[in-house]
Amino acid sequence: MPTIALGGLGLDDPSQHQVLFSDNLLLGRSSIDLERHVGHRAAEGKFYRVDAGQIAEQYAQVSRMLNLGVPVTVVGAPRARNLLAVAWFAATGRAHTDLVWEVGVGTGGTVRLLSGGASMDWALELWRLFAERQPSELAGHLIGGPLELPIRELASVYSAHFPSMRGGAVLPSRLDAAILRSLPTDWATPVQILIRAFAGSSRLQELVAEVGDNFFARRLRDWARVSASVSFRPAPGRKGSGPIRAGTFRSTATVDLVLASGLKRADYPRIVIGCASPYECEEGELESVARLEQFGATPV
Repeated sequence: MPTIALGGLGLDDPSQHQVLFSDNLLLGRSSIDLERHVGHRAAEGKFYRVDAGQIAEQYAQVSRMLNLGVPVTVVGAPRARNLLAVAWFAATGRAHTDLVWEVGVGTGGTVRLLSGGASMDWALELWRLFAERQPSELAGHLIGGPLELPIRELASVYSAHFPSMRGGAVLPSRLDAAILRSLPTDWATPVQILIRAFAGSSRLQELVAEVGDNFFARRLRDWARVSASVSFRPAPGRKGSGPIRAGTFRSTATVDLVLASGLKRADYPRIVIGCASPYECEEGELESVARLEQFGATPV
């Protein structure tokens, strides 16, 4: 049976019947329109030194497989980023493909998380809402979703991108707050910062597991460009290198003020997830996302 391996998992014999999908849709902009979507993903990949042609080819291979008119098996761990990938597959191949998402358990066993029918329809709608609708609509869809899917994981990491409101203040998102709190007062590379943070059982660890360490380093650079709370020192001889090797960072005396009192919306470094720009969302949308955060934090 044709197989799509998420992140390379289970890709033993790459061929026309087995293709890899490694794009992390939690990072950057997406779109319902395929051509526009691939363009967004290629632009996002540039930040991580991923060739645009490689991204386009990966999407072309997966699209061809999803339109063969035969069942397709997806193999990959039950993670937030993989749920979004499966949702994109459902939307792309809906008219032609029966889709099965399998997760390995024990010794050689598998569990089906998604297998056609109503679950396929739910995944298709998830992609539509993620890629072109307001966060409040996505929040309602996730909260009412099938619990056998990693919807709480997606709810948690998605909501972590959005700021919170306290009084009239716009406070940093849970993701940005965790990044800022991880900064030392002495110069350190992103890798050194993460090692220290993870040793302290930081909440940052679960978020970086989904968005990746290169995103963490890139977000530090974003903060250093717009705020005096983060200082950046380029690494000698590292011009043109990826975010994780670009230099060293440290916090300044203003970081506690940012965490406690926030910034004006326009002063935050911009971030996009799906079709949403979290720091540009109105208060009503942020209230919906706050409910989604509570849902993501609730044990099953």
